[in-house]
Amino acid sequence: MCSSDLGASFAEDGSFHILLEGTDGWGPYQGRRAIVAWLAEVMGQQHDQRRHCVTNLVFRELAADSAVVDSYLCLTAVENGVLRVVCTGTYHDEMRKRDGRWAIQRKLLRLDNPF
Repeated sequence: MCSSDLGASFAEDGSFHILLEGTDGWGPYQGRRAIVAWLAEVMGQQHDQRRHCVTNLVFRELAADSAVVDSYLCLTAVENGVLRVVCTGTYHDEMRKRDGRWAIQRKLLRLDNPF
């Protein structure tokens, strides 16, 4: 999946913020364009095959045009046939439905360790 595909899941005016205890973290990136640019930069630096395993989705709120969803992340990577866990964390997503389409309005990722 390329960064523009991931970017399409965000609202045009959405935001993405990553927090890591003891650091400044990354972001918040405001707007789809800034999110896609940051994702492209990060993905361009990676030479392994990464998989974001998202589990235990819990809908905290659900309305006709909004939702709040929490989930867990386990990020794995394979390089030269060796599998490793890169990092783990939690997602907090605020979703909005506009013009019949769901999109992420605000994504907060809290990492347990650096990636």
